[in-house]
Amino acid sequence: MIDQYCERIDAGFWSEPVNALTNLVFIVAGVVALSLLRRTAAAPVYMWVLAGLMILIGIGSFLFHTFATSLTALADVLPIYAFQLTFLWCYPRFALRLGRWPTGALLGLYLFATYLFSRLPFALNNSEMYFPAVLILGLYAIMARLRASPGGVLLMIAAALFVVALVARTVDEWWCAGWPPGTHFIWHTLNGAVLYLCWAGLYRAYPRRMQQSESPLP
Repeated sequence: MIDQYCERIDAGFWSEPVNALTNLVFIVAGVVALSLLRRTAAAPVYMWVLAGLMILIGIGSFLFHTFATSLTALADVLPIYAFQLTFLWCYPRFALRLGRWPTGALLGLYLFATYLFSRLPFALNNSEMYFPAVLILGLYAIMARLRASPGGVLLMIAAALFVVALVARTVDEWWCAGWPPGTHFIWHTLNGAVLYLCWAGLYRAYPRRMQQSESPLP
């Protein structure tokens, strides 16, 4: 059993009820995204993939906060990384309209930053793995505003919420004595909104891209 958050006090299935149930936010976000895609003509595959990954994130995190094993920990983190990598490639390519090489450079920058943060000489409740995502999302938000992307405002809101969510995730164990449920559930609630806003920012850019050019991107 992995005991990583304040709310868990034993090995029981429902030892983290708030952390477990707040994963519904991810599932609702994914379902709403899928419902929008069903009404969108010829929506690209990557939009469906990102919507599906939101649901998988909710399911995987629910499993981790109930069973709390090494296997369910993988079910928790793998969909998160899959969403991050897919979005971090697709947004600059299809919303900012960057070429493959600039997009690859941005993704490489994210991976390098992830490596650097993994080498920090101190621990931040395993939140260090998400700091590069916050930084590059903020960069994407600035680029979107400078390039007048339709989803730029949504990305700026997402980046701001992500900072608050990451703080809540990081300080969870510091609050155990005074607030037994901890603050990890805030991470779930806000991060569900962050993922949906990122998806929506890409979705908002999709119709304009199709209107402006019928030719494939370089």
